[in-house]
Amino acid sequence: MTIIDVILKKYPGIQHITLFGDTYEGLVWEHPTIPKPTSEDIDAWEVEFKASLENDRITKERIDAYNTRGATIDSLILALWKKEGGDSSEFLALELVRDEVKLDFPRQLEVA
Repeated sequence: MTIIDVILKKYPGIQHITLFGDTYEGLVWEHPTIPKPTSEDIDAWEVEFKASLENDRITKERIDAYNTRGATIDSLILALWKKEGGDSSEFLALELVRDEVKLDFPRQLEVA
């Protein structure tokens, strides 16, 4: 991920910036209202964006695992209706599946 990639993720569509090479020293910042970020800012943003991408990947894996294990939206709706009627067995079973999936696919980093 280049410096420009990181900046564009933080400020989509930003203009008035140029990068000569791929180092902070080559970053020319001429934006009229947004001050030039520090090198540390860009490094922190990069960590945040990478964590966000990883969490997106894990979320997709969780969705696949829920569906494979029978914990679909339809099954949850049905279980909730049955729970309202006094039978919480299916709902409790889905809670167990949810807990298993979260253990199998834990989030790597919390993103602010």
